[in-house]
Amino acid sequence: MTEAPGAPIRYVRAAQGRFQRWRWAAVWLTQLLYFGLPWIELDGAPLLQVDLGAQCLRLYHLVLWPQELIYLCCLALSAAGLLFLGGTLVTRPWCGFACPHTVYTELFMWIERRIEGGSSLRRQRDAAPRSVATLARKLAKHGAWLLLAAAIGVTLVGYFTPVRELLRRAPSGWEGFWMGAYATLAYVNAGTMRERYCRFVCPYARFQSVMQDAATRLIRYDAGRGEPRGLRNRKQHARQLGDCLDCTLCVQVCPSGIDIRRGQQYDCIGCAACIDACDQVMARRGLARGLVGYAPSAQRWWRRPRVLGNLALVLAPCLLLAALGMPPPLRVALARERALAPGFDVLENRYQLQLLNRDRRAHRYAVSVLGAQALLLLPPGPLVLEAGAERRLGLAVRLARPAPGPALALRLEVRALDAPGQVASVVATFVPYTRLDPKQN
Repeated sequence: MTEAPGAPIRYVRAAQGRFQRWRWAAVWLTQLLYFGLPWIELDGAPLLQVDLGAQCLRLYHLVLWPQELIYLCCLALSAAGLLFLGGTLVTRPWCGFACPHTVYTELFMWIERRIEGGSSLRRQRDAAPRSVATLARKLAKHGAWLLLAAAIGVTLVGYFTPVRELLRRAPSGWEGFWMGAYATLAYVNAGTMRERYCRFVCPYARFQSVMQDAATRLIRYDAGRGEPRGLRNRKQHARQLGDCLDCTLCVQVCPSGIDIRRGQQYDCIGCAACIDACDQVMARRGLARGLVGYAPSAQRWWRRPRVLGNLALVLAPCLLLAALGMPPPLRVALARERALAPGFDVLENRYQLQLLNRDRRAHRYAVSVLGAQALLLLPPGPLVLEAGAERRLGLAVRLARPAPGPALALRLEVRALDAPGQVASVVATFVPYTRLDPKQN
């Protein structure tokens, strides 16, 4: 017995099989990453942090600022291409195995089965008159759901505020708001809405057909082998029944409650639970597996334009990132202001030097000029930049007055005194001009 279409799927039967083992492997992998990354610290700083105060993304020693938006855009485009590529090759692998909503729903359902029992037992208890034991089980289930949802919310904010600092003090207003909002979202979606969220809210299923082509491997029921349906016994051998026993297990294990025997439907999230359930029945009956399974691809992937286009969308941003290289920890920019003649035999050009320390640590810098016998005049005081700090300073370069002619090319070098590997240089244009009378200087 299943719920009516559109109703909440409350009694989903647990499935066992190779695809469900892959699903749980995806659950463990994604949740170990999600819950573990905020706790990993290297050199006293979180491995991954979105620093809203400094407006940057910190990944160990790599710091991405708003001006490095191209790196994030390339990663987002490559991830989108990978999502489209998976949807073209196999129906909805992201939705069925790694989507956060699917993962949280699987965790909430696991808690429900451990506390209230399997689908048949829950159905019987809900149909029976209410008792103290039933109420206690439901309270325990919702309490466990709330604890898991709270952990999910705290971990999300831990990507913006160091999680150890967050647990040592009371959260601020925005921190508490986002903790509660994401925890509530996880509790409502995974505990109550479940696959109705995928059916009515998430837009991915609506444009899944755009990503598919004639050779996409969809989950299908082999009607030629399975029909006519019916339970086999000795008296029915002569009736030439198909392999489908009409046990409806494929419907009972489906989190969306669809009947795959009616053909492909947009409600299907591609979790392959129906395949595992049917394969177990076939194995017990001594029949060949694959009555419900992935349809074989009719064409090689390298001959499919849609696959090649999505593959290009994955690889092109990666090639662009490889061409750009990793952003340097020290960025230097120079702009010339004007030329002066402080003395009869001396010319001076003044510049605006911009320094950006993109490293996680503060550094002391030394500026020098290369390529000519020039004197570099710096403002007094040490040149120190904190982590992520930007500084603009005026400097002057003096050179013995050359004969009037074309501009000279000098090179300014900025070197971190406490980090020998951090060196940046920029070309400075030095403009000589016509000899002036000393009385005019």
